[in-house]
Amino acid sequence: ITPEGFADTGAVQPGEGATQIIVSYTLPYSSGMAVAHQVNYPAEAVNVLIRSDSGVTLAGERLGQPTPRQMGNGETFNIYPAGPLAPGDALQVTLTGQPVIRAAGGTMAEPQRSALNALADRWAIPIGGGILGAAMIAFGVWWWRRGATPPAEPEAESDPESEWPNVLRAIADLDAARERGEVAEEAYRSRRAELRAKARAILQAREGAK
Repeated sequence: ITPEGFADTGAVQPGEGATQIIVSYTLPYSSGMAVAHQVNYPAEAVNVLIRSDSGVTLAGERLGQPTPRQMGNGETFNIYPAGPLAPGDALQVTLTGQPVIRAAGGTMAEPQRSALNALADRWAIPIGGGILGAAMIAFGVWWWRRGATPPAEPEAESDPESEWPNVLRAIADLDAARERGEVAEEAYRSRRAELRAKARAILQAREGAK
């Protein structure tokens, strides 16, 4: 990750399979803000996710109608499809509305303006993120698919057994990056909390399958 952008150094296997990359950002929020992301490589499809109870709506010329989907942690997200995007194309998303804060115990409340101003730099992007994660999830998670055209039917749920080592490896890589001073402390804590939440969801899924 650099001031100019990010790069994934993982290998892209040959063939007609699909490669998925998840990217998260932490940015201050204000109603009506627009976020644009330009791609350097062809992306056949892009999905933009926002939690269904966030209080924030999305709009964009390239966005299709949202489809609700329940994730492994029990939360429901609206998925906005977009694409395909050619190299140099940009996907622009406008976010509007007053976000709803998820308080302890699962209760919901609209934040006061003073609270929003005081905490403007603490919006958490990742799925299942912190108290203000609802609004910024909109453009925090991008699923890039390259390769074969996606089938019309919904995607199959990921296999917990295959996801488990990936999550553990991601946590280890994140810890190593922090030790090298490559990750800011706030970004480190946010990303690690996201990975730990994903690990817990995988363990719960494995227990439920027994």
